[in-house]
Amino acid sequence: MARQPLEEFLATKDASIHPMIVMLDRAILEAAPDVDAAIKWKQYMYSFDSKWMAPLCTIDTTKKGIALRFMSADLMADPLGVLRFGTSTMGTWDIPFDSKIEAADITRYVADAVALHNAKS
Repeated sequence: MARQPLEEFLATKDASIHPMIVMLDRAILEAAPDVDAAIKWKQYMYSFDSKWMAPLCTIDTTKKGIALRFMSADLMADPLGVLRFGTSTMGTWDIPFDSKIEAADITRYVADAVALHNAKS
C-alpha cells in the first residue's frame, strides 16, 4: 500500500477542519484498509493499485465544506440521499464544515464503493 502522508494534505487546509478530514480518512480506511492514497490534482485520492485516473473516492474542500467524491456513484446505494451528481457516474457528498456526520455512514458508503470495485475486478 503506497500512502502519501495525510499530514501533507492537511498542511494545505485550515487547521479548524483537520479533525473532520482525519475522521473521513479513518472511516475510509476502515472500509478499504488496502487502498493507496495520494494527493493528486489538489485532492486527497484513494485508489487501488495507484490507478489515479479511476480512484475509489476523493476528499476535496470548498469554501463551505468537504466534498467526498465517489467515481462510480451511479451504481452505489444512497440510503441517506446525500449524493449529488456532477456527471453521469460521479457523485459528491457535500459535507458542510459544521455538520455532525457519523464515521459509520462514511464507512458504509465506502464499503459499497469497494464492493463495486471488487465486482468489476
